[in-house]
Formats: sequence, structure tokens, C-alpha cells
Amino acid sequence: MTSQSALLQVLGVKGLSIFSGLVREEYLTDLRSWQQASKVYREMADDAVIGTLLDAIRTPLLAADFDITPGGETDGDKQAAEWLWETMNQMDGQTWRSHVSDCLECLIFGFSFAEVVLEKREDGRLWLKNLDPRGQETLQRWEWAEDHPVAFIQRDPVTGRTYSIPVAKAVHVTFRGRKGNPQGNSLLRSLFRSWLKLKYMENFEAIGIERDVGGMAMVDFPDPDKWHGAQNINDLKTIFEDAFKNLRMDQNMWLLMPPGSRATSWGSGQRSYNVREAIVAKQKEIMMRFFAQFLMLDHAGLDASGLLKGSQDFFSLALKSVQQELLEAWHLQLVPLLMQFNSFVGMTAPPLLNWNDPGKVDVVALVTAYGQGVTSNLLTPLRQDEEHIRALMDLPDLPEGEGEGSRVQEPSMFPFSEHPAGQRLRIAPDKFDSFLNAYQRELVETFDPWIEETQRLMVRATGDGWPQARIKAMVEARLQDLESRLIVLGHSRIFEAGQMGLGTRLAHRGDSPGVQRLIAELQARNDRFLAESLIPDLRKGLFGHVDARLSVESLKEGLTKTMGSFRPRVGSYSGGATVAIFETQVRAGKDENAERRASGEKPIPVRWVLDPAVEEHCENDPKRGTFGCPTLARVYPGGWDELPTVPAGNVSCLGNCRCRLEMNDGHGWERP
Repeated sequence: MTSQSALLQVLGVKGLSIFSGLVREEYLTDLRSWQQASKVYREMADDAVIGTLLDAIRTPLLAADFDITPGGETDGDKQAAEWLWETMNQMDGQTWRSHVSDCLECLIFGFSFAEVVLEKREDGRLWLKNLDPRGQETLQRWEWAEDHPVAFIQRDPVTGRTYSIPVAKAVHVTFRGRKGNPQGNSLLRSLFRSWLKLKYMENFEAIGIERDVGGMAMVDFPDPDKWHGAQNINDLKTIFEDAFKNLRMDQNMWLLMPPGSRATSWGSGQRSYNVREAIVAKQKEIMMRFFAQFLMLDHAGLDASGLLKGSQDFFSLALKSVQQELLEAWHLQLVPLLMQFNSFVGMTAPPLLNWNDPGKVDVVALVTAYGQGVTSNLLTPLRQDEEHIRALMDLPDLPEGEGEGSRVQEPSMFPFSEHPAGQRLRIAPDKFDSFLNAYQRELVETFDPWIEETQRLMVRATGDGWPQARIKAMVEARLQDLESRLIVLGHSRIFEAGQMGLGTRLAHRGDSPGVQRLIAELQARNDRFLAESLIPDLRKGLFGHVDARLSVESLKEGLTKTMGSFRPRVGSYSGGATVAIFETQVRAGKDENAERRASGEKPIPVRWVLDPAVEEHCENDPKRGTFGCPTLARVYPGGWDELPTVPAGNVSCLGNCRCRLEMNDGHGWERP
């Protein structure tokens, strides 16, 4: 049994071969010297195929956004996270993304090394001045202590001077090294043999193409006695060597043959091997190194959608593994170093860097799933959720102070009939009306604080003498913020309304392609209404008050008057969910009836039921071509196919219609 004392001791070594600060792990002679290996890796990275592989890895990683999560819930945790974000984005002459690009050179060389340079600013804190990269090829040796490197010994290639940079003062990233190797393991190391063969085959192919055009020249010697100027056979050989060794097939080709001589061409005949196929095979072999062979599937003319999907899945996992390598380096090296010299009262844990997944995200699917989770009380909406979704959608950052506090919707403090949206709401609504009222309330409660804050910012900017262009830019950013909020809210509620409209009778149709396409179309229609109607009108109204000649009081009065008319209009966008309820019913119902007819069954009858809470219903409007609800209120024996419209469709009361549809499949009249 192992003793406790043995468990507390280090009894072995990693086994890394290192002598005089030089790593001696390489068994290939061509790569044994680091100076030689770094040159080879640089040449390999310039290869067209390997360069494509490297760009396929780096491009999505560099395109993915970063954000910071506090390490805890205290004010100190939040202050530390905010400061870390600021210092990352305020370096001198360098961006955070350029630093990430430098770190990704670990793929080429096996490691990257960036010296951390700090500067003291007026607030007394030590801010990041730079994360200055140190060229891998300048590595002379490592300074070693016990079983780990403590310094990067660098040789200046210009002056020959050496520098010792402590590892503790750097961000040192290694790519999949073993035995604690500070030089990691280059992604290109396992490609060396393939690249070398590919390089030789490409050269061989080029020479072969050149020879295939004109063949190899063959010359019959003339009789030396009949050719003046040739003293012997050796003179003749020299003359012909000079004439034929540089003979090329081009537009200037010509050949003057001496008397009595004859030149012919010789071809190798049919090839035993297809060199081009061998080259393509090697290129694909290189792409397979990082599961990127899908880049060549289309190039090869293959119909391989299954292979494409599988390859991309593995490639995505490989990209995430690279992210983890870099994130671990920042969390274990950079963040602790910065927090060591910059304390925050009440901080419980260091902040964390978040790096969004690389590649394209299905935002609609994400928002839909998130909305369902919130609606089902499986998820609690938080500000961090919105920040993450905004980053994935490449939307503007959430304005300072917006979205703080609980995101859980509190019960209304007033009866539905007194709701400030100004819409006709039910005092005693059913589940459908309750849902639509709640959505209407969400829309108005999204708009009210937004317009209040926008007005406040415009008044302050005007009072501070901002140029009109700057005020308009600020307003434009605010409009983008509102549009993104309403889009996210609309996608979630329209999807939920569609599922609610199906009820229990048609719920089995919820996953059908027709219903799914319809919901996507309704969401897109809602997006267009926002982008082409509401937002442009808001922009026009707000920009109309950007005038340096206006006093602050006149601006306040004008904005209040103009923007007040938009509140009920914003609330009316709940009509999109009303449409979704009925349109999905009709779509699913028509699919159901089509199947019933195909099997010889009768369609399910449908009837239009007037809203009993309304004393006077709308009438036909010939000028607008809309239906009055009383003319539609009857039974339709032919089912959903006979309906001329739906309550949220082409009716005279438009978005305020609260009539409903019922179906009877043999169990009595009920809503779906």
C-alpha cells in the first residue's frame, strides 16, 4: 500500500530531453535544429494548400467575438470584469484580435510567446500597454529550473544581442506539447513528410508538362568531315549541348541545325502513374490533418453531403480545442498577472474570458429554443444571456445600464383594460387573449424605457453642443438596439403562438415542414415590418428633432409629442402572434383534411365564432375589400379549405379581431 509520504512527493521526471536549454526531442535530421525547423515551418506555411488549411482554422477563430464574465456576484467582481475588458481593448498600437492572431502562430511553430508590458495610468492601476510578440525563430534556448522553463532566451537576428524574458512575464501558448515541452508540437510537424513529397511531385509535374509539350530532343550527329569548324567529336558534343540544353517550347522557339544533322523528339509514351491524382491525394492528406478535407470535396466533384457534414462537425470540435488551449493560457497566465497588481475590493474570483464558438450560428433556432426555455420556466432570462445572443448576432453592445436587474416578468399592476398600450384588451381573457395581452405588454414595456432613455440622451447631447452627425449616429445605434430587441421578442412569441394555436387537436402537426416553414415566414414578415415600417418612421421622427437651433425645452416638448403616438403602434405588433395562432391552425388543418380525403374520410368541419364580449362587430368594407365578422360567422362543412380568411386576416377590424375558430372531429365543438 502506498504511504502518505510517498503521495506527497514527486518521485519521477517528465522525461523531456533537454540539454543546455535546447530541446532534443526531434528524431528527423532536417528538423533537429530549431533554427532549421523554424525555417522549414515558415516555408511550409507559405505552401498554397497548407496556407489554406491554416486560414481555414484561423479565420473563424478570429471572427468569433469575446466578452468577459465576472468571477462572482459582488460589485468588486463586476468592476474587475469591466476593467479587464477595458484594458484588453485599450492597448497601444495593438488590438486584442491582433494578439489572438499572434497566439495562433502556435499552430505553425508549436508555440507562441508574447511579452506582457504594463503601464501605470492616472488611476494608479497597471494597465496593459502591449502584448508584444516574440518571433519563434529568434529562440536561442530556454532557461530551465527544476522541471519547467523560467525564461525565453532570445537572440536578435540583427544585432546578435541576447535577451532573457521571464516566462512569468509572458503569455506562453503551447500547442499539444508533451512532457512539458515549452516548444509544443507544430501542427505542421506531422505534415512534413506529406509536404515534402507534394513539393517534389509538383516540381516533377511541372518538368513533365514542359517535356510533354515538345518531348525530349534527340540528335543524329553529322559526319565531322563534312561539317566545317568541328575538329573532333568532342567539339561536336559541346556545340550540340549548348544548342539543346536550353531549348524550350515557346513563342520564340527556333533551331538552326548544322549540315548533315537531324533532330527529332522522343516522348515517354503512356504514363504508368497519374501524377495529378497523386498530387491531389497528397493535398487531401494534408487537409485531413485537421479534419478539413471537406474543403476539397466540392473541388473533387463529389456528391458527399454526409461526409461534408461529418467532417465539418469534427472540424468544429478541433477549432474549439484550439480555443481551449488559448483560453487556458490566458486564464492561467495573463489574468492572474493582471489581478496580482490590480486589486478590486470585494472581488471573490478573477473574471473569465468567454470566446464565442467559431462559425455560423443558427440564430433563429437559438432564439426559438431560448424563448421556449424561458416560457416553460426552464431558463431564467439574464442580462448575460442577451449579451451572448447579441454577440452571436453581431448586434450592437447593450447600452450601459440597460437590462440590469431581474429579467423575470412581474405581474401587471393594473387591469388589462387600463393598459397604457391603448389597445382593446379583455377584462376576463382566455388563454389565447392572456398570451396576446402579455405579448402586447412586453412590446410596450420594451419601447417605453427605450424611448425615455433615447430622449434623455438626445436632450443631454443637444445641451452639450454635440454636432448633429454625432447625435444622429447615437440615435442610429439606439434604433438598432430597439430593432434587435423587438426581433428577438417577436421570433420567440410568434413561435410560441404558432404552437399554442395548434392546441392538443393539431399538436402532432407542429413539427411538419409546412408548419415550420409557415412560422419562419411569419417571423420573417414581422422582421420586415420592423425594418421597413416602424424603424424608418421612428428614425424620421427622431432625426426631425436633431436641430442645433432648438432649445432643450423645445426638444423635450417636441420629442414627447412625436414619440407618444408610437406607443400604441408598437403594441399593435402583437398582431403578428395573433396571425400565427390562426395561420398555423389553418395550415395544419388543411394538411389534416388532405390526408382524410386521401383515405376516404370526410374533412373536419370548422366554424367561426364571434367574440361574445363585443357588443358591435365590424362589417364588410368594400372599399378596402375586407370582410365583416358577422358575415363569416357560420359552420364550414368542408373544413379549413373553405375558410375565406381567419380572424387575424382580411377582416375589417384587422388586428383587433378577437373572434375564434373551432373544430368538431366528433367530440363536440372546441378550439384546437
